[in-house]
Amino acid sequence: MFTDQGATIICSSQCADEYKSKRQPSWDKNNATGDYSLKPYKLSHPAVTFKEAMTITDGEREIVLKLMGPGHIAGDASAYLPKERILFLGDLCVNWGMGNNVGDADADPDNWLRALDRIASANPASVVVGHGELGSGPGVLRAQYAYMSAMIDMVRQGIGEGKSADEVAEAGKAALAARHKIGADLERNAVSLRAIYHKFKQ
Repeated sequence: MFTDQGATIICSSQCADEYKSKRQPSWDKNNATGDYSLKPYKLSHPAVTFKEAMTITDGEREIVLKLMGPGHIAGDASAYLPKERILFLGDLCVNWGMGNNVGDADADPDNWLRALDRIASANPASVVVGHGELGSGPGVLRAQYAYMSAMIDMVRQGIGEGKSADEVAEAGKAALAARHKIGADLERNAVSLRAIYHKFKQ
């Protein structure tokens, strides 16, 4: 719908690779009949890509695009308006009670933390998150960092103690909910804990 109005899709090179390997098969799989049929629509792929960074300006407003992944996925990127200090992050940062899905095959929990730390140091005034309400200042980034860091620590401690993925998930899901607003959903916490466990055990 956006490209039909003349929009150009821009993303990181890694994100473009994911479009080919993941998005098209996912689109085709969901292109079924019924209430949520995608048949009336088309999947538009990125037309412009960048490897590390890209700046777009019209002479008055500037937008800086930067590769941040792998984090949530391989091709995570941020879009920052330096004059306005507005940051767009997608699913690298959320501000709701359902946590993050860290189960993507290309997710990198440790680099995710490093990316959040770098982003927070820029002190954005507003953070447009992947899910949830608009974030004010770097606080929403710090909350995401604390939630992710707690999950990673729980998993590493559990592995060190010889626990199974299910044991780590069962023990950690309620603790996350008690300590972090983002992690209010117990079952989603458990899914993410298991995903991190299996990634670290590879």
